[in-house]
Amino acid sequence: MSNAYFFNTNYVPKCIDQIRNECANPKWYTSPFGVKRSDLSPELTRYFQERLPFKITDAGFLSRDPISIYDPHIDPNRTFAMNILLTDPHPLANTYALEHNLDYTGVRPVIVGYTKNAITLLNTKKIHWIVNHSNSERIVLSIGCNSTSYLEFLPKVMGLVHTL
Repeated sequence: MSNAYFFNTNYVPKCIDQIRNECANPKWYTSPFGVKRSDLSPELTRYFQERLPFKITDAGFLSRDPISIYDPHIDPNRTFAMNILLTDPHPLANTYALEHNLDYTGVRPVIVGYTKNAITLLNTKKIHWIVNHSNSERIVLSIGCNSTSYLEFLPKVMGLVHTL
């Protein structure tokens, strides 16, 4: 498995308590892409924007209800996302990426390895999907970018996450 699909930094941002407090009072709505979401506050968005070398396209909490699937897709308006899993991990609630062999002779689903409260970089230009077959809601903070590619940002991520 290469880092071409996702990269778990295992780094918990310093502002995790502020993120969790904000997530406790969401203003859920359905996005144009059919995702249950609540936008991140201007204050927290500004906090991240001042520390990141790319323009934030969107920032918000994304929710998957119990016993639901968000179908395989490629994000049309984002090249990558910095995601933070805010709910307890569950073996029946995962994000998957479709990994292909280097010679394109085969494909297989790969579980995106999230750690609760830690930043994971997800290549949203690769096919991915979310399955929540648990009995609990699954919430991720997702900060999107479309001005820099995933592969451009990947080598820089570990030097930057410690500023967050």
